[in-house]
Parts: sequence; structure tokens; C-alpha cells
Amino acid sequence: MMNDFPRLHSGHIPRLILASASPRRKDILANAGYVFQIALADIDETPHVNENPKKLALRLALDKALFVSKKLKNTLVIGADTLVVLENKIFGKPTTQKEACAFLEALSGKTHTVISAYALILAPTQIISHDYDKASVSFHQLTKLQIKKYVKTGEPMDKAGAYAYQGKGLKFIKEIKGAPETIIGLPVAKLKPHLEKWMKKDHNS
Repeated sequence: MMNDFPRLHSGHIPRLILASASPRRKDILANAGYVFQIALADIDETPHVNENPKKLALRLALDKALFVSKKLKNTLVIGADTLVVLENKIFGKPTTQKEACAFLEALSGKTHTVISAYALILAPTQIISHDYDKASVSFHQLTKLQIKKYVKTGEPMDKAGAYAYQGKGLKFIKEIKGAPETIIGLPVAKLKPHLEKWMKKDHNS
């Protein structure tokens, strides 16, 4: 269910909204210098039959943005989705510690792809930009004891692929190719030019 939006002093809805509960995406957007509000998107994230990872990430990012924007007007809404992919298999957020261990064992010693998609919508339905970025992440060979200790910290349980690049999971990573923000969850370098254009347009209106 979409949460109530805080009001500015003028009584208007905030100009920029991030349709995500992820603290990592919140940090990326805040560190880029934007002032925004958070709204939650309650959507079905089940993949469609034969839907490839790129199309899935793009669809989910758009669905999240549309869910939040449908009751708004003249507000910019950002939706995002991140997938970890190895050999065309999607590794989402683990539901149990056992599954988290299995994910990390599968990624151990291999190179996987992280796909982060976003959708920028001028509410209620005008799509401004809808795109994705990808990065590759190579893991060291991990021992079962390393994996077990990490999973017990609880960090992997709300992360795609069962690890956090910006957390304790960083020690597992041998090499990355691509933007760290893409791995963390929001390809801000691709989003920023479109966001800047529309924020400027708003200021000049």
C-alpha cells in the first residue's frame, strides 16, 4: 500500500519521489544531491514465462514507478529494480538462510552480472526515461565457513544475490567492471541527465 506523502510548506506534494524502500537506493540518490520522499510500491515481482533478466528488471522498475505515480500529478517518480544473474539464472533476495548459503556457493569463484533498471515518470503516466545498466562482479573462491558466518550476520537476507557490495559482502569480491552504483541498485549516472533536465524545467516554469 502506498504511504502518505509528507507535505511541503506550500502544501504541495514533493517534486521528487523514490518508489523504493531500499536504504541503498536512498543513499545513492541523496549522495547525488537530490531532495526527495520515499513511497512504497506493492507489485507482483513474479517473472513472466520466458522473460529474460533484462526485460524483467525493466518491467519491474516501470511497474514500481507506475504504482506510485498513478495517484499523483506533476511529480517525478523513480522506480528501480536490481537483479543478480549467473548463466541466465536470476538470484533474487533469499527467503531463508539455507537459500542464501546456496546462492553464495553458486556465485563463489565465478563472475556474474548485475542488472539495475530504472524508470522515471512524470506522474501520472508520462514516461521520461526507462533504461538499465549492467556490471560484472567476480567473486573469490569462498569456503563454506566464510559463507555460513556471513549469512549469520543477516546482511544477505534483503539483498539480490545474497550479498551487499557496500557492506560486509565486499570482502568476497575479487573484481568489478562497471559502476558501483549499478551494483548497489540505482544506475544514477544514466538517470541523472534526464532528472536534471526535468528538475530544471520545473524550476523555470
